[in-house]
Amino acid sequence: MQTTFTASVPPSTANPNGRPPFEPTEDLRRQVEFLADIGLPHHKIAQALCISPTTLRKHFREPLKRGTLQAKVEVTRSLFDMATKGRNTSAAIFYAKTRCGFHPPKRVKNPSSANAKEGGF
Repeated sequence: MQTTFTASVPPSTANPNGRPPFEPTEDLRRQVEFLADIGLPHHKIAQALCISPTTLRKHFREPLKRGTLQAKVEVTRSLFDMATKGRNTSAAIFYAKTRCGFHPPKRVKNPSSANAKEGGF
């Protein structure tokens, strides 16, 4: 089943000089938070709701922040689980580098051996 995200304004509140004022609902706030949570860019969320990106940011600042933060929390938790339960070595290395400050030692060329002939002293 496909879900349609649309914002509608009752005709009684229509502005005779232009577009009717946008009135966000609690249902729309949940939809925006969900769409931000799954990583949809703001301009795509606005497009899905048939509103401008400016209107989206104006009326849904907090749901956008919460959704984005929730996505980061879930990915970090999943990455942590994979890294700590031995299921994914790459995840463990990535987590160690990005979250724990681990960096493998850098190889430093010995300046005196750089000029030495191959296989000899």
